[in-house]
Amino acid sequence: MTAQNTPRNGIMEPVRADIPDMCALFKSGQIWHHQNFPDIFCLPENEGRITAYFHRYFAPKKSVLKPRSLFHKQSRFSLGWFRDDTLRGYILYSLYKGSDVFFGDDIWFAHVDDIAVDANHRQGGIASGLLDVLTGKIDARGGGIISAQVWNRNTSSEKLFLKAGFERNCTQYHRTS
Repeated sequence: MTAQNTPRNGIMEPVRADIPDMCALFKSGQIWHHQNFPDIFCLPENEGRITAYFHRYFAPKKSVLKPRSLFHKQSRFSLGWFRDDTLRGYILYSLYKGSDVFFGDDIWFAHVDDIAVDANHRQGGIASGLLDVLTGKIDARGGGIISAQVWNRNTSSEKLFLKAGFERNCTQYHRTS
């Protein structure tokens, strides 16, 4: 609860005390990854790394208002969707202003690092709402580019981003050895 003992409702920035709930949502949302990459994702020994991953989004923020090179560290942010002070979904994103050979100088770049919704509340518009708020933040800065990575065969995530107006424009390759 907030300091005034009123429950949080709607989309707002989570606080450090929400990290355990964010970790639980992260792990519950990794079913697709567990099925397709069982030797990599969410092994019990990774518990500390998952918590550390979320702490990066609560570190002191550097200014994102100055133009930055693509090679500089990005600032990380998070938004949560709360109902009766319970976290039901979140989005983690990186944000920076930079230059790009294709898009020009002083362009805002946001990358969706992760998005998750509680299993009992999926298909209810929470993820779409979180993406809408992120898009609004970029639009308020004059526009820019928002990117996300979706694994092949993760059709629910692909549908989410296509519905939100994203275009599929590249294929990323990786190798695990």
